[in-house]
Amino acid sequence: MKPFFKDMTVTREFANRSTVETYLLGAAGGSSRSHPAGTFLKTHHRTVWEKETLVIESGMHTGSAPETGDWTEHREVWSLDSGRLHVEISDKSSSGPPFAATLVYKRKPQTIQKQ
Repeated sequence: MKPFFKDMTVTREFANRSTVETYLLGAAGGSSRSHPAGTFLKTHHRTVWEKETLVIESGMHTGSAPETGDWTEHREVWSLDSGRLHVEISDKSSSGPPFAATLVYKRKPQTIQKQ
């Protein structure tokens, strides 16, 4: 039987804190709830494989469609290349300029201690 991975947990380390998020692989969904001023806050998320890359998306909006009213969109594209992990991050919102970054991680060589 092939291994099956249903979720992925990511710990993000920052200068003064860390966060832990678990993503259900192959899942998409969202919600809607009352928001101040009589509007509804609608959220969405998606974590899927697109060919050889893992795509993580999330966002919210108070308008009638995505990217309307007050809104945010976050997207990460994860891929492996010659033993390196590439993470492309993009954020955009109704309240500020877009942000984009590409991070490349290389596995640290393991040191073997003789006993």
